[in-house]
Amino acid sequence: MLFYLLLGGSSRFDNLSLPFLRPVAVIATFYGLWQLPALRQRTARTMLGFMAATFLVVALYLVPLPPAWWQGLPGRDAIVRVDHVAGLGDVYRPLSISPVLTGNALFALFVPASILVNGLCLTDDELRGLAPVVMIGALVSCMLAVAQMLGPSDGPLYLYRSTTNGAAVGLFANRNHHAVFLASVLAVIATYAASGPAIRTIAGQRRRHVTSQRRPFVALLLACLILPMLLVIGSRGGLAATIGVLVSLPFLYAMAAERKFATLAPGIRIALATAIMVLAAIVLWATLSSRAETLARLTNPGGDQELRFKVWPVVFDHLARFAPFGPGPGTYEVAYKLIEPDQDLRPTYSNHAHNDWLEIPFTMGAPGILLLLLTLAWVARSGAVMIIRRRLLPDRAWGWTGIVMLLAFGIGSSVDYPLRVPSLLALAVVACLWIRLGATAPAHDQGTD
Repeated sequence: MLFYLLLGGSSRFDNLSLPFLRPVAVIATFYGLWQLPALRQRTARTMLGFMAATFLVVALYLVPLPPAWWQGLPGRDAIVRVDHVAGLGDVYRPLSISPVLTGNALFALFVPASILVNGLCLTDDELRGLAPVVMIGALVSCMLAVAQMLGPSDGPLYLYRSTTNGAAVGLFANRNHHAVFLASVLAVIATYAASGPAIRTIAGQRRRHVTSQRRPFVALLLACLILPMLLVIGSRGGLAATIGVLVSLPFLYAMAAERKFATLAPGIRIALATAIMVLAAIVLWATLSSRAETLARLTNPGGDQELRFKVWPVVFDHLARFAPFGPGPGTYEVAYKLIEPDQDLRPTYSNHAHNDWLEIPFTMGAPGILLLLLTLAWVARSGAVMIIRRRLLPDRAWGWTGIVMLLAFGIGSSVDYPLRVPSLLALAVVACLWIRLGATAPAHDQGTD
């Protein structure tokens, strides 16, 4: 996870870090499959099956088809005309209109796959131990962002060639992705602050969690660093994701502490209220001192926002042009050039729709919509299991932490593409592993309260 955070902060396929990152991901995937216990293979059939189905669907877009088949697919008329003018005749082509870009998308799947199969090999306590790893990544990213703002806008502290120079991007190439990452980490901080290692008593019949006294202070210090940074970054999507996460924090903390919020000790409630006031004071200071670039960009929207509003209607109106299979995973850049209105032409190009809820149905058609619906159904079912079967409170807290993190990614995906970044996609899989932990934990024992 730390390796992906350091090298996987950009979604571009021409990053110099990919020749190091992706071979490691492939090796780690097969190592995890080799190490995965047979019992875990049976209990994690849904997650492993979904991973295999995703690989299969993307790979099918690369299978060459007879000329009569692919030429009859919607949206391929321009390719047919080019082949005719070039004198290529009838050639075998796959479903994807850009096999190179779809091959890149297939190779990119090894990053989340490696996290999934190796994560399934971990014990429950080891899965909870991933929280400090994620928090360390957030701390490093924040400190790097501070150094970036203090240094030159084109200095060596920016890790990627194609980036937002002068902005607090941290370990990422895009300010929006950095903001969504920090927003999701807030949920991890709240659960980590109130949770602790499990202790079994009475011949293993009960289990309770003991919280270290240092955890709340460590969590509060990191939160005091992250919240002002979210205002300085200047991401509207990140701010929306942060608001969604902040609402859940008291409930996650109380759940991890094995209590209802109203039954927390007075000292803890006072501490939480003090923490909220401190964080509010920091937000107020950042706003009054004109350091909150996010608020400034909300009141003065730039050209990037206007461009998204122009792109979305065009993509939506042409969903049927490539139906039912779409132009292929990862081919948005090429496909949009076929439908871009003449009045919108400019020296730059549209690399993504900046809305994955729209881009996935556009590029993958019915298969992409099906995969999205299956993902949402699995998350909803896991949440229902944690509610109905009254799972053990600390494990439920980790499960709901994963759901809140996916909520942050979902909000960010409505105005950008955070889950196309290797490190964030890996973190989303960690969130799914925590959801599975909460949904498969032992039933709640009334005596543990």
